[in-house]
Amino acid sequence: MNEKLVNYLTKKCGFDEVRVEPLVYIKFPDFAFGKSLLFAPTLEFNSISRYLQQVRYQEFSSYSQWSFNTFDTFLYDVKRVVDRASKDAEYGYLTKKKLDYIARKRKLSDSIFDELGTKTVIIEGKAGTGKTMELMNMASRKIESGGNVLYLTYNTLLVNDVAKTLKHRQNALLNANQKLVEKGQAELQVKVGELSVSTIHYYIYHLVKSLGITLIINAERIQELISNLQTRTAEVVRFLNNNINPAENFNPNFLRTLIQNNPQFSKELKEAGILLINFLEKKRYDARYPLAKNVDFFVQDRTKFLLKNFQNEVFISDYHNVLNETLKALRNTNDFYDEYKVETKGELLKNHFNLDNEDVASFSRITFSKKISKRVISRLRKRTVFVDEAHDCTKIERDILMAVFKPHNFAVTSGGKEQLIRTGELLPWSVSSGFNHPSKTFKKENRTFRMKSNVVHLVNFIAKKFNIDINLTPDSTDDTGTLTFDFRPTSEENMKSIVSEFYNKGFLNGYSPYESLLFLIDSRTDHKGNKEKEEDKLVITEDNNIAESKGYRRQWQFTEALNKNDGFFLWNGTGSDKNNLPLPQSLDARLIYYESCRGLEAHTVLCFALDQYFHHKSKDDEASLYLLNDMFKTDEDRKNAYAITAVLMALTRAIDSLYINIKEEHTLLGKILLEYAALFPEKVKLLKS
Repeated sequence: MNEKLVNYLTKKCGFDEVRVEPLVYIKFPDFAFGKSLLFAPTLEFNSISRYLQQVRYQEFSSYSQWSFNTFDTFLYDVKRVVDRASKDAEYGYLTKKKLDYIARKRKLSDSIFDELGTKTVIIEGKAGTGKTMELMNMASRKIESGGNVLYLTYNTLLVNDVAKTLKHRQNALLNANQKLVEKGQAELQVKVGELSVSTIHYYIYHLVKSLGITLIINAERIQELISNLQTRTAEVVRFLNNNINPAENFNPNFLRTLIQNNPQFSKELKEAGILLINFLEKKRYDARYPLAKNVDFFVQDRTKFLLKNFQNEVFISDYHNVLNETLKALRNTNDFYDEYKVETKGELLKNHFNLDNEDVASFSRITFSKKISKRVISRLRKRTVFVDEAHDCTKIERDILMAVFKPHNFAVTSGGKEQLIRTGELLPWSVSSGFNHPSKTFKKENRTFRMKSNVVHLVNFIAKKFNIDINLTPDSTDDTGTLTFDFRPTSEENMKSIVSEFYNKGFLNGYSPYESLLFLIDSRTDHKGNKEKEEDKLVITEDNNIAESKGYRRQWQFTEALNKNDGFFLWNGTGSDKNNLPLPQSLDARLIYYESCRGLEAHTVLCFALDQYFHHKSKDDEASLYLLNDMFKTDEDRKNAYAITAVLMALTRAIDSLYINIKEEHTLLGKILLEYAALFPEKVKLLKS
């Protein structure tokens, strides 16, 4: 974050040189200060300015010394930053267009909105036909009418986009209410609904965790680990009590050596002893005080850490089974209670469910049912659930959500078979747990409001080559957009020229960098380093087969070239630490893997090594499992259908301009694009060496 802040202040705010100094705020009744320490009742501008006047830095902004005489110029510097940040925080053209769409409420929306709360509402449509906007429109109107909204989708970046748009509308309503209060017209206020936006995985994980499912179904394994922890620690402590002298300082290196060289200790016991010594060292254990309390704290700390992280690991690796057991606990709580002997698991679950001593001794059926029911009820909050990209849900995900919220409280979008990415079969939403329920489907026309006509024409051409039914129609043919096919070797010089052209085009049309540029790369092409893939992870499939999940994450060799620009910051979502990144902001252009692009859009989408992505997807284990209930002539046809579906997902992210980089002309996708360029030269800018 420091580096990003420095770049922002130098590139955007005009400071020649910037050094970021840490400041730790400590809430305290009186004002006091130390180097990088501020004690004050509240953290506000006045307390910070007072701190800056009294603490002397060797350099601050452009000044060699910080003194009271030069302090007044600080206000000018602050204004420079605030003015620039305000400008950068403005919504770009794309977000404004979404807000305008929501405000205008198309006619179809009225008929859909009338059905909310009475049956499952299903909005069907091809890529770019406005399904997500329709769903956001419904969610916005629900908030405006005082209803609470839970909006779920699969893509973390899409969650950010949806939340930003809906939150803007919600804030506008709240601000309007505040103005009425200020005018003394509080009685005219309207009720504004609550908003929660999340990925489906995140929401279901926390639901499962709150119900204690993973703790219960894996109780034996957890108890085994806790028992090992307790018995091994106790044996190590007996050894330590004979080797720690209270009159001397605690010596961790000496004790580790004793443990390592103790012939009476097994390898497992030596490991347990070293882990305990490491813990005591970090906690700065003092040998003058009893060891027992510190050891108890170690056991408690390790137990809590186990319970917290074990749930996550089991949830990921045995996902479908965990969800099946969760549904059982929701629909047949008594059967679940008997099957897993919950009565005997009070000790394990005492902290999770806040059990009293009586329930710890014997966790009764009634108490367990009440605990489950209470935690489900706490999630309802009279919410309507909106699920985007619902065609890619699994049956068990759908059934769990409907078991909690009931089918009539759902509105979902479905894109059809050609938009399947995550699963191999299309999921119906008029059914849950094997039973039909009232539903109504609204079909969007094959008219796309996202893509310009040239992009649409290319998408239709490629889809037809693979016998995929898309047949999109552009909303307008007046503005055709641009197609660029680049068969040249990727280089920093070529990259700079291409990116500059598309960035300036988006800028002139009022798009922020976030809205303007989306860079898509293949996770297995043009990377630095020798690491071919991350460690394979165990996956138990929906049909209880043992499989593995392969992860490919290495640094793309052209990342630095993208960083060398004056127009935007690069938000790199391809690193192994992407979950720890702050969410991208308006000045950030996104760099992500193809697999992460679902639901996103940008004025210009740049697809690098697209032919290699198609090739790699066709070779994935999942490719032969695609649409198993459908007939294909050959396994190769099925694999190609799977791969081109992923490619089309990427192409349909573009609004105006689509740049496609091809590594090898003779690849299947390379040949198709050359054929297209030959047939329609007026639509394509073809770049070749």
